[in-house]
Amino acid sequence: EVPGEETAGPDVSGPAADLQKALASYAADADKFPAWIPEEFFLEDVFVMDTLEQDTVAALYRNGEKKLRITVRCFPNNALTLRERSEEILEVCQGQSLEYYIFSNDDRICAAWCDGTYEYGIAGEVSLEILKEMIHSVENGG
Repeated sequence: EVPGEETAGPDVSGPAADLQKALASYAADADKFPAWIPEEFFLEDVFVMDTLEQDTVAALYRNGEKKLRITVRCFPNNALTLRERSEEILEVCQGQSLEYYIFSNDDRICAAWCDGTYEYGIAGEVSLEILKEMIHSVENGG
């Protein structure tokens, strides 16, 4: 982070209702957020960060020591490209209207997809099968 880049965002703290509030604050399409989260994970917190380059909403889920993070990044200057990743893409899943990129990062399975000026992502300690179910829930609304 570069000092001085952060700006005041909406007052968001606490889980579920605040996640919807945060997504709405940035006009992020909640339908592009996974509708299904593995039931053993609970929503612990919602974080919002604004910078000059991007606005980010992150939902942190937990299952004991295991973490699952779902992020939505908005690029207000319309400078969106799927960020270059040093990780090797393991698979590309073609949905009805979106492409989902699955990759590995630090022994964690991850996914990313873009819609307009938004980049959505999942990273955490879940199996490839669970990750694909979460992606499927984006396409089918749960």
